[in-house]
Amino acid sequence: MITTDPNFRILNDTSIFTLGHVFECVYLVNKETLEQDVLGELYGDPIWGLISNNSDWAIVGGQSLILWQEPNYIVHIEDPELVGSIKGRQTSPNELEILIDPWSDNSAVWLLNVDSLLIRKLATRDKLTSSYSEDIDW
Repeated sequence: MITTDPNFRILNDTSIFTLGHVFECVYLVNKETLEQDVLGELYGDPIWGLISNNSDWAIVGGQSLILWQEPNYIVHIEDPELVGSIKGRQTSPNELEILIDPWSDNSAVWLLNVDSLLIRKLATRDKLTSSYSEDIDW
């Protein structure tokens, strides 16, 4: 089981799924069936992961995005506007907000619809000049 690998890092965990990675390779593990799916690989380690409230989709981000939807639909999203994502949060059953690195020149918040894959810029953020922090008010 991949979750016993000492290099496995959990990005998000629910009662049904564990979303994680070993270096650049992303895994989704079903805790009920013990099925483990390889979702793909990102350039560089993933930064964040999110499993939807209904556990019907999951997403991993970093230099690009990997989206999984039930039953087993996987898509790599390599949009230049979404490069450098550092956080995501669910805002509705089929949408999430994505924060692009606030220390970069393209700092912004984007809305992604997981069904249509359409993105919409919600806000442009001023580039932060403060030192790095895990907790960002966005």
